[in-house]
Amino acid sequence: EQEQEQEQEEEDQKEDRPLIVTQHDEEVSKECDDEEDEDEAGEEEKEDEAKTATKKRKKKKSKSEKKRQQLQQQEQKQQDETSQKEEAAAKEQEASAASTTGGKRLEDSPADRLAVFTAKLNEAVISAEVRQSGKRSVLVAVRVNPPVLTVPAGAVKDMLTIDMGSVACIEVSDGRDWCFGTMLAPKSLAGTRGSFRKDGLRVVSAEVARLPTGDVKIALLPSSWEEVDRLSLQSGNTQDRLKRKALSSRMKAAEVAWKASNPKSGS
Repeated sequence: EQEQEQEQEEEDQKEDRPLIVTQHDEEVSKECDDEEDEDEAGEEEKEDEAKTATKKRKKKKSKSEKKRQQLQQQEQKQQDETSQKEEAAAKEQEASAASTTGGKRLEDSPADRLAVFTAKLNEAVISAEVRQSGKRSVLVAVRVNPPVLTVPAGAVKDMLTIDMGSVACIEVSDGRDWCFGTMLAPKSLAGTRGSFRKDGLRVVSAEVARLPTGDVKIALLPSSWEEVDRLSLQSGNTQDRLKRKALSSRMKAAEVAWKASNPKSGS
């Protein structure tokens, strides 16, 4: 009987053992499922955070782009207003000069006074040009009379249009009727380089002057085309001579084109 009881007990243990293992497996499986759910929830949360961050970046970029466009529009508006004011001032100056002289061409002292007056209106850009050049003085051309002979605007390539109120820094002269230079004013043409005729223009010298107080300022004084020609003939170094030769070629080309566009030039 004891043996039978022992055998029965062993059989009962065998029957109970799979149940214990099965319960354990279910607990492990449940824990795994919970972990997977947590992982999925974490990934979804990360995806949501990434989407939110992307939206914020796009929104910020859109605001920056909008602000940049607004700034560009404001700058363009200011430039247009400045150009309009410069054109209006030039027209007013031209009308004033014509009424003062009765429509006659200004000569000598009146012409020099008008040239210096125009230069003073553009003293800031002229001073900046002197500082940038590294020289003690530069010569600028200013219109005081309308040109005797004209050609349609844009008819001659590489030729500057210098109107009343405009200022051009003179780089070199051909010793006759033509010069080469860079526009300083109006602002809309500043930096443009090209050839131009001396006709109707006066020369103003912008020189560095030291005051008794020790301060430095730019003195604007009347000069002459003879001074321009004299400086243009100075030999200088090899680089200066090569530059002068290149600019002389450009002036010659502009002169040929100008004569071809102007039958009254006598060509």
